[in-house]
Amino acid sequence: ISLWLHEAAVEADASPLIGRISQATLQVGGAALPSVPVPFETSARVRLELQLAHRSHFVASGRGMSVRFNGEANFKESFAC
Repeated sequence: ISLWLHEAAVEADASPLIGRISQATLQVGGAALPSVPVPFETSARVRLELQLAHRSHFVASGRGMSVRFNGEANFKESFAC
């Protein structure tokens, strides 16, 4: 999956931004989005905030966002419980 943030401005900690995402928030047009459908396209203002597992913090904001599959979508539903 590719996420493109248009006209992006980024704020980040000085520490390396490598590792697992422990928390994320996405606002589109001022409203929180609990999940993002794929594909997704908007021209509204966007704010993406990521907290990484080792406590690094990253905020990206911009005008418009595209979320797409790279190549063909490859989703397999699991019924494992």
